[in-house]
Amino acid sequence: MVFHSIRVVVAAAKFNLIMTMRFFSGTAIALRLFAPIMTLGSAWVLFNLVYKGFLSPEFESAVGTSSYLSFITVGNAFYVFVFAAAFVVGRVMFWERATGTIEAAFMTPMNRLAYMAGIMIAASLNSLIDFIAIFLIGTLFGFQVTSFNSLLFFSSVLLTAVALFGVGLITNAITLTFRDRTNTANTLMILFMVFSGLVCPIELMPHWAQAISKALPLTYGLRIMRASLLGVEAFDPIYDVAALCILGIIYIGIGAFALKLIERNLKKKALLSVL
Repeated sequence: MVFHSIRVVVAAAKFNLIMTMRFFSGTAIALRLFAPIMTLGSAWVLFNLVYKGFLSPEFESAVGTSSYLSFITVGNAFYVFVFAAAFVVGRVMFWERATGTIEAAFMTPMNRLAYMAGIMIAASLNSLIDFIAIFLIGTLFGFQVTSFNSLLFFSSVLLTAVALFGVGLITNAITLTFRDRTNTANTLMILFMVFSGLVCPIELMPHWAQAISKALPLTYGLRIMRASLLGVEAFDPIYDVAALCILGIIYIGIGAFALKLIERNLKKKALLSVL
């Protein structure tokens, strides 16, 4: 059983990487990078031209660094990783239905989670292009790595990918239920952008917003990544790593249960391929 699941993971990852390379284009990359570049450009204009390089003591105290543009760059790199990785997995069932293969896929004996794990691996590898590109572009806007902790950095990427897998499973369950991918993806991305600390320190948010952020695994992944690159002082990674692991497990558990429940219900009502 384990060997069969591994074969499913490898096959799904290989297939998706081949499809990505087959339809790879510079235009698609440019569109994926457009929003982060606009955010970086806007941040540069606001910081340098509007606020004349002034940074409030409250901001420095909240994030543990005095580099605003470095703070924004890491958040944007994290954003493209989340968008490229999580929502490829989150749209699996939508595209299976759109191409008319969902019933055939559900009739196979393959492990559903193994299949989606393979897609997640391929999506994560694909998103590394965007991830690295944002850091390189960020250097043009003032991004600087002040202290690189490789263990924390790679831990944040790996553990966040695990948590995103859970997010993707939940998104698939929502997609199967409401037969929509665009509104679901846009709503979740807005939720992540606002409450995960991508562009604004969580510590400066209202208490109700901070409560929401604590329930999102991306909050902790982003904080770990910033600490690994910007040398944030007085940062204790144990709490954030533990919270990220626990939330990742919870999200995967909820997603797997919801997906199985909805799949069984749709099969019973013969609604899998109904548009």
